Amino acid sequence: MKKDIIMFKIAEIILCISALSILLVFFANYSGNVFNIITAYLMGVVFWGGLIAGYVLLFIVNKHRKQKSSSPKAEKKPKFGIITFFSNKPAIIADVVMCLSLVLTIVFTFVHVLNDGLWTVFGSIFLCAIHLHIIFNGANFKYIKSIENKGE
Repeated sequence: MKKDIIMFKIAEIILCISALSILLVFFANYSGNVFNIITAYLMGVVFWGGLIAGYVLLFIVNKHRKQKSSSPKAEKKPKFGIITFFSNKPAIIADVVMCLSLVLTIVFTFVHVLNDGLWTVFGSIFLCAIHLHIIFNGANFKYIKSIENKGE
């Protein structure tokens, strides 16, 4: 099941890169020079490709988790990661960052005293934190941690 650990960690990295690829908007321009045009297309490819690839990997890990834990004993149905908060240390960090970046995104959406780019920065961080919130509070994270603790 070491393959599940690797896929899970790759999914985390890919989803963070996908969310943070929004920051390429500062360099993207479809009517600019070659660098700006390439960056504009790259931003979309990295964002959508990373989003799809990351969640496909998480789907595969989830499938393996369900196959491994399909035992006849009655077990408690896990809660979805999106509706669970503060379930472990990494989740606490992701949840706090998510809440702070949400507040700052909202503030910089309506208050344009500083730079409009701050909305983009905090929005990107917020999206990354949402992914991490879902990952760290979910059943797959507990599954991966149990595999790591067993040393499989």
